Amino acid sequence: YRGRARSVRMTPVDIAGFFHVDLSDTTSADNEGTLIVDADGRRWRRVTDGQYLPSWWQIKGDGVPDDTAKLEKMLDALPAGATVNLGTGKSYLLKKTIVFTKPINLRGGSKENTFLLFAPDGVYLANPFKYGIIFPHVTTNVPGYPGDARRSSMSGFSLRMFGTGPTGVKAMLAAAPIYGSEVDALGWPSDAFCVRASGDGVNGNANGSYFQKFTAYQN
Repeated sequence: YRGRARSVRMTPVDIAGFFHVDLSDTTSADNEGTLIVDADGRRWRRVTDGQYLPSWWQIKGDGVPDDTAKLEKMLDALPAGATVNLGTGKSYLLKKTIVFTKPINLRGGSKENTFLLFAPDGVYLANPFKYGIIFPHVTTNVPGYPGDARRSSMSGFSLRMFGTGPTGVKAMLAAAPIYGSEVDALGWPSDAFCVRASGDGVNGNANGSYFQKFTAYQN
């Protein structure tokens, strides 16, 4: 390769796609999706257009296995401002609170056929952060999750509690300005969409948030 990056086609199914080898990098860790370290220690970087697929992290989205760990690994690997294409006809089973620590754009097919399914036996954060998903402001201070999700966006999926969930768990907390359209919340034991600038133990600033065609029912 003579010190240059070279585009190649990777053939194994689990890392299918276009990659280039970065010979200047000898330290970055394998993230199993966009950066692969081969047996010789070379770093292969996935060629992307700013859109990322859960399947790159071997997340099937068929509603059967617990996708939590792999989805968190994917979110950790994404750059701020990345767009995640959740796909059409996909159901992602999650068993804990998902905290977005950077701005991310979530795109599903539609709220009728793309689901984030939260398990009733999941381990959710304690109050005041007992939610399915959280978009924190830099001042929110979610325990164990420092970060800033300002300017995240979402569209085309449903947040569903898959069964009788723990008492008091809510669907979504926006403590930072986020934008969204065509999102449902269904079956939660408590509230659906919560926007909090301050109060009830939550700090933040959600000025400028925008929600269109959000639907909350059977919560």
